[in-house]
Amino acid sequence: MILVLLVPLLAYTRLYFWLHPRDLTFDPSLFMWLTGKPDPTCGLTRTFAYTWRGDLLQAIHVYPLGPLLFAASVVAIVAAGVSLIRGRSLSVHFDPRVRRLVYVLLGTALLLNWLSKLLWLGM
Repeated sequence: MILVLLVPLLAYTRLYFWLHPRDLTFDPSLFMWLTGKPDPTCGLTRTFAYTWRGDLLQAIHVYPLGPLLFAASVVAIVAAGVSLIRGRSLSVHFDPRVRRLVYVLLGTALLLNWLSKLLWLGM
């Protein structure tokens, strides 16, 4: 499942700067259209595209968590590919308390990232 989701996303973001001038990219989200404000994932495509180019400062400016999420995506694809080649399933098991902590940390990071876009970056 990871490969099915992340490989097309990374391919799309790799080609983003070629696709965008040709109007072959996605329009803003429904949230942005309704509110005029970015949703929590707004800018993720562009930050991945800038990370592909090696322009980490611009990637961070567009989406502060972007380069970290890009690296995590690459690691997830490699791990899923290795598990596929080995014929094993890829699974991560956490103690319920640790899982809850991971969810809280990820949710907090996403919220802070979104707030930084709304407040600090002036969106």
